[in-house]
Order: sequence, then C-alpha cells, then structure tokens
Amino acid sequence: MSKSADNRTLREKIERYKKDSLGAIASQMGIKGTSKLKKDELIDVIVDAMLDPEVMFYRLSIFDDATMALFEKAINKGCPYSEEDSERAALLSEADYAFNDVGTIFVPGDVGAAYKKVKTKEFEEYRARASWIWKCLDWLQFMYGYAPIDVVLKLANTKKGMKFSEQELTYIYEKFPKDLQYVYRVAEFFVDEVYLDNKEALKELKMNQAGKDYYIPTEAEIIEFFDTMALVSEKSYQNLQKFLINDLDMDDDDAEMLVADLWNEVSESDDLTDTMQWFFDNLRLKGQDQVQKLMQLYNEASNNTRMLYNRGFKPIELLPKELKPGQMPTIVPGSSHAAQMLAKAAPEMERMGFNLDLDSNADVLPVIDMPYGPYGEQRIIQKKVYPNDPCPCGSGKKYKKCCGR
Repeated sequence: MSKSADNRTLREKIERYKKDSLGAIASQMGIKGTSKLKKDELIDVIVDAMLDPEVMFYRLSIFDDATMALFEKAINKGCPYSEEDSERAALLSEADYAFNDVGTIFVPGDVGAAYKKVKTKEFEEYRARASWIWKCLDWLQFMYGYAPIDVVLKLANTKKGMKFSEQELTYIYEKFPKDLQYVYRVAEFFVDEVYLDNKEALKELKMNQAGKDYYIPTEAEIIEFFDTMALVSEKSYQNLQKFLINDLDMDDDDAEMLVADLWNEVSESDDLTDTMQWFFDNLRLKGQDQVQKLMQLYNEASNNTRMLYNRGFKPIELLPKELKPGQMPTIVPGSSHAAQMLAKAAPEMERMGFNLDLDSNADVLPVIDMPYGPYGEQRIIQKKVYPNDPCPCGSGKKYKKCCGR
C-alpha cells in the first residue's frame, strides 16, 4: 500500500533517480567522495545536504514571491495549482523540494521543518534580489542566447528600487544551484547551455545577430516573459486574438494558446514563411476578406515580436525610421503553400507598402505528372519548387535540405 501524501519525505523524491543521476546531482551540489557509495548511501548524503539550512537558503533563493507562496501553502498537504502556476510547480519539483502530482503540488514535512530554520529576514532580502537575477537570466537565455556581463547588469538594474554591482551579480550567480541552471558564465559572457557544445548553432546565432544592439527590456517585460514565456500583452497580439475569437469563432482558451504559440514560433524563427504557413494551417478561413484581414493582423503581430535573432528587438524597431517608397521589406515565400497565401493577399500587402517576390526563391524543375493515376498517361511538366517544399525526388526531406542544396 502506498503511503498517503502527508507521510512522504524528501528521501522518497530523491529515491526516484538512478544512481548515475544521483552522482551527477551530488557533483553539481559540490558533494565530494561519493564515487564508492552505494545508492542508498548516496541518497542519504544528498538528502542531508538538501536539508542543510545553508544549502536550502541558496536553493530556495531562486523562487519569486508567487513560487514561495505556493511552496509554503503546499507544506504537509497537497495544494492544487492553476494553469498559470504550472511553471512554478514544475520548478519546485525540479528543485526536488516538492512532488508534482498532476495539478497538485506537495512539499514533504521534513522539507517544511528545515525551511523554518531558513526563513529569516536575511533570507527574504537575499531572495528578492537573487530571484530577480534568475528572471533576468531567463530573458537572456531566450532573447539573447548569450550576452556580456555589462548587458546582464543592465537587465538587473531595470528593477525599480534595486541596484546591482558586478561583484554582487557574480556572487549571486555563483550561489545558484548548478543542477537547475540553464545559463552558464564563460569568461565575461553568460551563455545559454544550448550553445556551449554546439559551435554551429552559436555561429549561426552570431551571424544572424551581427551588428545589432541588445534590447534592454522593461521590468514589466522581464516579469511577463518569465511568467508566460511570451509577450502577448502587446496590442497587435491582442488584436489578433480578438479576431480569432470574434471572426473565426475560436474558443477563448484555444485562441490564447495559439497566439502564445505563435509568439514563440516567431520569436525563435529563422524562417518566417515557415512560421506563417504553420499558423495558417491551424485555421479554417472562409472567404478572401478573412484571408486579407488575417494577413494584416499576422504581419502586425510578427513585426511586433521580440526576437532572438534581433537580440530582443522587434523587426519594426530595426526598420529605418524614414522609409521611401519601394524601401519596405520584400516578403519572399519559402514554400508553395506560403506563395499561394501571399498571392491571395497581394492587394492587401501592397496596400500596406510591402513588396512581394513570389518567384526568385523558387526553382523551376521538370517533374513527372500522372493525372490519371500510376497506370495512366505520364507527362513531364514544369513546376516551381520552393526551399521548404517536399523534395520532388521523394526523399521526404525539404527541398532545401536535399536536392536543393
């Protein structure tokens, strides 16, 4: 018979890890001399360390007020959490101080007892500053990829009523729990872990970001992004969401989720035509009027998205302030589907001042056409093939990654 929720302990949480993972956790926590320990012994050492007041002090310091409120509420009893708090619940579980049981978070009693020794005025003051730096590094991870320490200081000092020095920033960062980090310091730079061992990805990122400044967000933007992983409070995204609900009869929650997904797709995209195709594939449009209206709303949202490749800047913020006729960006489709949509929306796009180039990105290839099936007459026709179309050779790959290389 399984134990009831109020009898579970931190040890039961740590027992779920395999021995190799336990060894890695011990190493990241700075626990030495564990290589010859048996699994049960290793678990005991890790549990003792995690319940140590000094370790818990820094481990809990990454949690903001809302996360700590959820943590305290869940001590010794299961606490249901909303969708809005799902990331906070996930972080508590990832820190191994809580069980995340499908919509309910539970903090073991032994963790709660240890926390009583940690919860002091000193802890609360330190946590307020450390949890803010944690949020700033979250922004760096997704909006910059990498940045020098002076830029991180600018992020930190956007917080009203707080002023950080490089020395304090370094101290706080070095005290962060290593097993929970996704951003690492390399010399004078902070780097998303994704690029540490992927030189090609880092090279591509640097190439796309070349010559661009770092956008320094407001305090509100850092908070919204940390809480929601998107910045859809922006007016153009709200307008798009209203259109999905009012004109396309989409459920409110579905529309909110799709708009947030779109923000993430655009923000991280290296091929906006692919993103546009993905978005339109999620919708059922009726009539040319809806296509044109949606294209306008989509473009406004896309141009007002803070992007990784722009170091946090919106595309519209990087356009020259004064554009002469003919200087608006030229939109080039990456697939046949995108080209068809753009062709339908051409009048609206041209009215907005955008230039369309539906041909230069496509190759014209001879392909076999079988209009009457595999046993009927075959003929050779000329077909436009775009980079993101399926390769005509039948490999299943995109043309740009196959015969179109």
